[in-house]
Amino acid sequence: MKKHRKALLSSAIILLLTVSLLPFKIMMRDGGSVEYKSLLPVYSVIHFHRISESSPSGFNEGCRVEILGFEVYNDFEE
Repeated sequence: MKKHRKALLSSAIILLLTVSLLPFKIMMRDGGSVEYKSLLPVYSVIHFHRISESSPSGFNEGCRVEILGFEVYNDFEE
């Protein structure tokens, strides 16, 4: 009985961690930027598409990736 309970508890913990790390999408109202982040503050990916009058195309585009609050990648220029 105890082995069955341990297996069930382990499966439940793994399922909860997996669900909490799945990304959800946040649409921003700045011209089309999209942010993907997990329920837990583990990672965040932002695809920028902002309206800009200073850019010749009219938009600034780029991407930023954060893991555990630290910026790992950023090619967006403001």
